[in-house]
Amino acid sequence: MAALKFDENKVPYLDLGNGYRIALEGEEYTDAISKEKAARELRETPDVVEKSLQELRSLLQGK
Repeated sequence: MAALKFDENKVPYLDLGNGYRIALEGEEYTDAISKEKAARELRETPDVVEKSLQELRSLLQGK
């Protein structure tokens, strides 16, 4: 059974047992292959990112 735990930096992760765990990466990928994949599979282009951030900010402000 998975258990929620925290690492030394207080970042949460799921401990699946037997040495397996699921954690989020905090670093942004900057290499060309990763950026190409993000643009192709996630439509993560600078324009889309900017528009999405503006929309999120508006939602968080309650507008």
